[in-house]
Amino acid sequence: MRPSLFSAISISGKNFVDKGNPIILWCNASSEYRPPLDIDWFKDGIKLKSDTTREILITKPKERELKTFYSKLEIEKSRMDDAGNYICRSSDLLVASTHVTVLNTDRISMKRETSAGTSSQGGYSLTKSTRSESEKLVHILFIISVLIIYKVRWYS
Repeated sequence: MRPSLFSAISISGKNFVDKGNPIILWCNASSEYRPPLDIDWFKDGIKLKSDTTREILITKPKERELKTFYSKLEIEKSRMDDAGNYICRSSDLLVASTHVTVLNTDRISMKRETSAGTSSQGGYSLTKSTRSESEKLVHILFIISVLIIYKVRWYS
């Protein structure tokens, strides 16, 4: 089937999700005469289908009055391998795509340290441990010492 002159397709949803959170994408395909007969979903070129064991749900409520076909792809709990290119394709062969990145938020980039003066639970506090912060401190102390030496020599 050939798309009409005024056919359109679009895909929407979040491009970045935290691991374990849902991925929800919407595909809207419309035409000036009638909605397309169907919409298919693909991830990295592989056709997707609803899968209860993997918690993937594809719904397809059709809106005849608006001449639009909507489809919703929902992956209830995203995994790292859910990252990739998602494509929706109408039966009129219109295509829209988006890229979804799954962020691995399991890895905490902070270190735990115990401290007697900490009021957090269990005596632990989360503090950022980045080398650049200590380098900044050394740099600032160096500049201060240079300024002090310069001032002492200037006024001597």
